[in-house]
Amino acid sequence: MAELELETLFVLLAMLESPKVEMDAATLHDRVQAVDLEFTSSILERLEMGGWTTTRWELYDITAQVGGGRLFYRFTTAGCATAYALLDPLKDRLFGHLARLLNFRLDYMFPELGPESA
Repeated sequence: MAELELETLFVLLAMLESPKVEMDAATLHDRVQAVDLEFTSSILERLEMGGWTTTRWELYDITAQVGGGRLFYRFTTAGCATAYALLDPLKDRLFGHLARLLNFRLDYMFPELGPESA
């Protein structure tokens, strides 16, 4: 399995929430929040260069807006399949770690809710 940066993992997960929807970097940044906007844009550029995504420019009406437009990203069929293939084996491990962490924190913060109180 290829190595993924944690930030790339976050961006891929955000894109997989709606794999057929075009999103710009700002929208993905809002979904991820753990990755700054500049790094989100850099990740998206690498995904495009790797053939994982396609892009489409949406030009602004230059009389109404400042700036040229927005670049929208969407998974290619192969990119979506690759993302699923990379992330699927991690799913159970990630959820297992999160479940253990949440259980630990709940037990620590609310001991009265532990199994011995039942």
